[in-house]
Amino acid sequence: MAADLLVQGVRVLLLSSHRVGSAAGALGSLQLQWLAQRLRCSERRDLPLVVALHHPPIAIGDAGMDAISLLDQAGHEELLRPHRALRALLFGHIHQHWQGAWATRPDVLLLGCPSTLCSFKAVQPCPLDRADNPGGRLLDLTPDGAVQYRVLRWSSI
Repeated sequence: MAADLLVQGVRVLLLSSHRVGSAAGALGSLQLQWLAQRLRCSERRDLPLVVALHHPPIAIGDAGMDAISLLDQAGHEELLRPHRALRALLFGHIHQHWQGAWATRPDVLLLGCPSTLCSFKAVQPCPLDRADNPGGRLLDLTPDGAVQYRVLRWSSI
């Protein structure tokens, strides 16, 4: 289920990329229509925007993970790209720290999150040099649109 939240002056759109019976994800036409409608919402259009979904909205450079990422990446990017309020896209599924950007919007952070349970082989070096440990990502979204973030890791039990 999708949701449009307002968190301390930052607009957060939550999308579901889950597909029953598939490891790959998709938003589907109905959710993409919902997203387009919400992005046209005039009273929230200028608020800093963060979008979160489970599957990566871009290839991360791992053939196995890229094969089970978001299948409708192009449609998703096409809807979001023109929105100047967009600051970051957050995603999981890859069970590792990952950071990048769309070539068309290098100002938008694309942030993968480590798993709180177990990690997959990292594509990028972990900033804490602990890529195999469970972890998370802590975000601070400020009302002026800045996104501050850090990777967290804790010991396996």
